[in-house]
Amino acid sequence: MLIAVQDWFAFLLIGSALSFFLAWPITAIWVTRPIKKLLKPKRQDVISHWVIWPWQSPIYAMVVFWPIERMITERNRSFLEPLLPVHKAATPLQWWLSAWLELSGYFMLLGILIGVVMTTFGIWSFR
Repeated sequence: MLIAVQDWFAFLLIGSALSFFLAWPITAIWVTRPIKKLLKPKRQDVISHWVIWPWQSPIYAMVVFWPIERMITERNRSFLEPLLPVHKAATPLQWWLSAWLELSGYFMLLGILIGVVMTTFGIWSFR
């Protein structure tokens, strides 16, 4: 039995979506909660004030995963410097969990975009 390209694509898209939705609560438990507990007594947790609770885990994962120190310039200093304590409080395990959430989310969004473009232009169709 020969499997078509769009079927492989559908398997990969469903796999990345399942990975993303599995990584979200794991990141909430193992990354967001410990960092919030560590920084709240010091009043260095600004993400809790900026973002409502269902979206805190992806934002924490983004801050932990991306190299914030290298991104700071004069124009964005006031926005990025309050995020440095969150980035520095992360352990290597928390960085890997954040990378899992971020990359699976990016792959899922890329897959959705490619699927929409391919079906819109009639390159393939899902039956």
